[in-house]
Amino acid sequence: VKGLCELAGHAHVAATTTDETRVLALAGRSQTGKISVWLANLTPDDVPVDVSGLGSDQGPLKIWDGRTSRQIQRDTSGRDRLEMTPYAIVRIG
Repeated sequence: VKGLCELAGHAHVAATTTDETRVLALAGRSQTGKISVWLANLTPDDVPVDVSGLGSDQGPLKIWDGRTSRQIQRDTSGRDRLEMTPYAIVRIG
C-alpha cells in the first residue's frame, strides 16, 4: 500500500494486460515524466509477462512475491519478459 501511495499526484497512464483475470496493471507518470508501472499476478501460477512495450530504459524492478514478504530489486535494462511468481507484485520504474 505504501508503494501505491507514491502514485498520488501522478497523471494516470493507460495500462492493460492481455488477461486481466491473471495479471492487473496500474501506471502513472510523475511531473518529471517518470513512469511507474505496477503489476499484480492474481493467480497461484507462474505467469510470463511481456514488458517490451515499456521501452529499453524501464528503470529498477522491485518484486514482492507470494512466497516471501521480502522485496527483491533487479535491473531491467534490455529485459523484454519477466516471470511473475504466484501472487507476486512488481513495480517497474
